[in-house]
Amino acid sequence: MHQYTFRWSHAEHVRAQRATLRYMRGGWKFTVLPVALAALLMLLVVSPVIFGARRWGEAWPAVLPYAVVLIMIMIMVPWGTARFAARWAERNDPSVKGEFRHVVADAGLAIHTVAASVQLTWEHLASVIETPEFFLFYATPQTAYFTPKRVIPASDLPALRDTIRAHVGNRARLLSTE
Repeated sequence: MHQYTFRWSHAEHVRAQRATLRYMRGGWKFTVLPVALAALLMLLVVSPVIFGARRWGEAWPAVLPYAVVLIMIMIMVPWGTARFAARWAERNDPSVKGEFRHVVADAGLAIHTVAASVQLTWEHLASVIETPEFFLFYATPQTAYFTPKRVIPASDLPALRDTIRAHVGNRARLLSTE
């Protein structure tokens, strides 16, 4: 049994949310698809101006605002999603006001907070991903509970990886020993 206790932090939640989005299955639907749709929308809106203009010098003032908006969307969506999720948790989740205790055992992952307890069996985890900063336990292909590696003693990492591999098998993507 592996047990880790930590306190919630806004900045760490933002980094964990970004890692969750980066490694989730089906992530292209949430990252590439919106940008592709925005590009298509921009093309549809701007194309009459481009095809109706006699020269690029006449068209670029009409195209520029749409290009700026698309660039801002591409920058703000990945940046803002994680920040909004952390802000929402800070305002609405009473768990963030106390300690988190994560227990990794033969039964699965148990999470205990001041407000709730969650028990996830290994069979019901979609995957487990280890990043340089977190262990991400995906309850669904798009949502994960994170355990910060800062609270895991370096000497415990090999045994934790072995436990995860033994129970999750090919649904685990773990880093090699450090």
